[in-house]
Amino acid sequence: MENATAVDVDMLAAEDEAKDYAKLCEAKGHVKTYEVAREGAENAEVVPLTGDSFIQGLSTVLSIWVQETAKGASTVGETRQVGRFHSSRAPSISIHDYLKRLRKYFFCSDECFVHALVYIDRIGKNDSIMVCDLTVHRLLMVAVMIAAKFHDDEFYANAYYGKAGGMTLREVNVLEVIMLKELNWRTLVPVEEYQLYHDLVCKAFQIA
Repeated sequence: MENATAVDVDMLAAEDEAKDYAKLCEAKGHVKTYEVAREGAENAEVVPLTGDSFIQGLSTVLSIWVQETAKGASTVGETRQVGRFHSSRAPSISIHDYLKRLRKYFFCSDECFVHALVYIDRIGKNDSIMVCDLTVHRLLMVAVMIAAKFHDDEFYANAYYGKAGGMTLREVNVLEVIMLKELNWRTLVPVEEYQLYHDLVCKAFQIA
């Protein structure tokens, strides 16, 4: 298997929206959209809506998570275990700006960002997939993509998500499988769990 740091996320594409806007539009025009039939959709329970405040709160939560990971590692003098979600260096784009970019170009419902946080928290207990400055962007991108495929009626090809998130198609495909396996293919988020994570993020936004 190729070394985790050998193929980096091309975050330059995520740092200059104007430069690659035409490419993104071109990609979007050539990918196929899919309709997903979800069982029991007619009996779906009402969940709280998300919006700008939730996105801001989510960036705060993830930023604090990254800081706490760094603080914990420096305190105990641990050496980071490098996994496939690791970049060789931290992307220069902030978590908040990257979230805004994903929200702008993924064309997914805002509820997908709640699902994404649940997914990241579920797999974050694995030391090799810790949430840190070297992994948070990739984790976020892949988690939102999986959430869009499960939760939304329409989603796009991985090639498009890769362009929108600044990652190669190969990396998107590999990391998607890794995350799904770590989740044990459990992409369903119960209403109670959704409500819990939604409320925690909203509180973080109020505190911030």
